Amino acid sequence: MVADKMADKSLTKGGKFKLILPDDLAADRTIKAVSSIEVVTFKQKPRLYIIGMGCADTSLVTLEAISYMGKADVFVCPEDIQKRFAKYMGNKPILFDPLRNTEYMFKKAHPDLPPEEMKRSLEAQRTEDIQRIKDALTAGKSVALLEYGDPTVYGGWMFWLDEFKDKTQVIAGISAFNSANAMMGRHIGCKGSIVITVPQGLKDNEAMLKAVADNGDTLVIFVGLRELKTLRPLLQKFYSNKTSVHLVYRAGYSDSAYIIETSLKEVIERAEKEKEQHLGLIYIGPCLD
Repeated sequence: MVADKMADKSLTKGGKFKLILPDDLAADRTIKAVSSIEVVTFKQKPRLYIIGMGCADTSLVTLEAISYMGKADVFVCPEDIQKRFAKYMGNKPILFDPLRNTEYMFKKAHPDLPPEEMKRSLEAQRTEDIQRIKDALTAGKSVALLEYGDPTVYGGWMFWLDEFKDKTQVIAGISAFNSANAMMGRHIGCKGSIVITVPQGLKDNEAMLKAVADNGDTLVIFVGLRELKTLRPLLQKFYSNKTSVHLVYRAGYSDSAYIIETSLKEVIERAEKEKEQHLGLIYIGPCLD
């Protein structure tokens, strides 16, 4: 603090101002003159934090994620994350569950809607929820979206980027990919490369798939369990039926994670026997042998 008076009287000796420091009883730092005074605020501008909460067990959340949860004023999160991390969220309000804005969950909630009407309704709901975030930011509140795994790897929030790109900060998390690799306990990059993709990425780029197969690199497919019937014929164009395939289920869930080791020829039959049809990664390549 810079003072121009002491005991309500103007300073007359040593200069017109004194610099008063916290816990300083001497108060004898004299300032001859002040060229300018700048007001500095320590309150941060409202931000949209995209926080990776880890792929499963609460023990996989990072200290950085917990720290940024403390900076948030309101949350956007699925009910599952809310229950598991309630002690870090306190009584702060939740704007909405982002899973309801995914195409899969919206179809599940509205199975009777015609395709065109479903598309319009989903877009209207997304617009409404984006406006909720905008209203919170305008009110000076920081918003935290609590996202599964690593939010930068096929995160469901990507369509928000254009709306909030100047106000967004991403906090990394542990992906199911990391946990699955640890479960397998082997060098999956033994041929040099690891290629992470989704079913549509393979369908749109057969040249890449051929190059991966020819080189023997490891292919890792997210959200592919439900599409194995259409994926296998595509994969069989470039891989032999004997090629090793590992299905890693519920990676990161210490009480329910497991691996099925099979071949490209038998992968559909093995997968159809499993109750879990969503939380799984597909690994393909000779590094699995």
